[in-house]
Amino acid sequence: FYWAGGQAVTRYILDNTAVFSGSNVLDVGSGCGASAIAAVKAGARNVFANDIDRVACEAISINAYLNAVMVHIVNHNILARSKKINNMDILIVGDMFYDTEFGLTMLTWLLDQKKCSRILIGDPGRHGLIHAGVSLHLKLLAEYQLLDLTVMENNGFKTSSVWELL
Repeated sequence: FYWAGGQAVTRYILDNTAVFSGSNVLDVGSGCGASAIAAVKAGARNVFANDIDRVACEAISINAYLNAVMVHIVNHNILARSKKINNMDILIVGDMFYDTEFGLTMLTWLLDQKKCSRILIGDPGRHGLIHAGVSLHLKLLAEYQLLDLTVMENNGFKTSSVWELL
């Protein structure tokens, strides 16, 4: 549940706490909840962790408990159920461009969410990010070296980046 893109976004949050302090944050495709937990620890006002996988939501709940933080868990496909997300200052998307077709769906949905002050995407350079045309809409914020085990688990990707959707 802790993919390379999520690791980069989590590190970015911890390195840039002022960006998240006092904000409302939605972590889409949250997985284990690490980015959502980091946002709470960075001082975010309200943090929502979304995942369609019930096991992931259980992992988020356990990890939030172990880190003594409050994360609101949303266990449904928000891409299918809503066009606009209200009252969120920052959307986090960690490693959700693993497939070109889904990457296009995600990009379309994210572009509809532009009223959020910031949309941050963590990705190690997967084909879905490149081939979905997403890179035309991105500004590089940070790049992080991956741990050796993560490199092995991710087909040789050595770095993961955090991008802002423009």
